[in-house]
Amino acid sequence: MTQRSPSLASHSSNGAPSVGEALERVSEVGQRLVTKRIDLLVLEARSHLWAAGVVAAAGIIFLFGWAYVVEASVEAFSAAYPRPAVQAVAGLFHMAGAAVLLVSLRRKSRKEGA
Repeated sequence: MTQRSPSLASHSSNGAPSVGEALERVSEVGQRLVTKRIDLLVLEARSHLWAAGVVAAAGIIFLFGWAYVVEASVEAFSAAYPRPAVQAVAGLFHMAGAAVLLVSLRRKSRKEGA
């Protein structure tokens, strides 16, 4: 805590704090408020970073799982159909899914913008 200077900390003749002491008190409270807000922002940032890391890890694990499912599907259908045709259908399926997601995102952004 900061030390109060004797000239600013003096009281008036009736025992009330002086203007200098009041200004010093306001300054100290402001500094404490800023410090607490910074501490809160740091805690929130850590929380968001942790959540982002968990989401990224889950996304990577999901993509590996999805790749295995697609590969297994291609292998299963390759017994009955030519492998290149099965791979092309799997690719088109993914492209159609991505197009649906992009169109829905575009519609949602238009509704929020309007």
